[in-house]
Amino acid sequence: MNKTSSNSKLDFFLEIGVEEIHSSLINEIKDFIENSIHNLLKAEGLDYSNSVSYGSARRLFFEINGLSQESQDEEIILRGQAEKIGMEITADGSKTFTKVAESFAKKNNLRIDDLYVENGYLYAKSYIKGKSLKSILETNLQEKIAITP
Repeated sequence: MNKTSSNSKLDFFLEIGVEEIHSSLINEIKDFIENSIHNLLKAEGLDYSNSVSYGSARRLFFEINGLSQESQDEEIILRGQAEKIGMEITADGSKTFTKVAESFAKKNNLRIDDLYVENGYLYAKSYIKGKSLKSILETNLQEKIAITP
């Protein structure tokens, strides 16, 4: 991977050496791997500007330009129990969260202060940190190539 400029985009080049591939299969195999890489990048939320692939009887080449260095952070809204189960009214008339609400928060690695009530249900916002391009490729790329028909 090479940095292309200060805008934090990368170029990725993959070369796969293979035993002799019959000429009738080169494009099919190359296209399958290229689609697998594109699907992986899309599933992980990684943008890129363009890609090119080439194939010969002994080598497959894949180049992807303008790759994001990491996927975007993601915000998820979690819906919990109904308000009547997750909230109780205290003796002084104020509402507090029940043990059920505390369990919902704990299960989702949230603080009880992160919970809020909307439309009769408990909700919370959770944030998933984006993954680095390097970790995504290290974790998934070999598997994508290995399932090539």
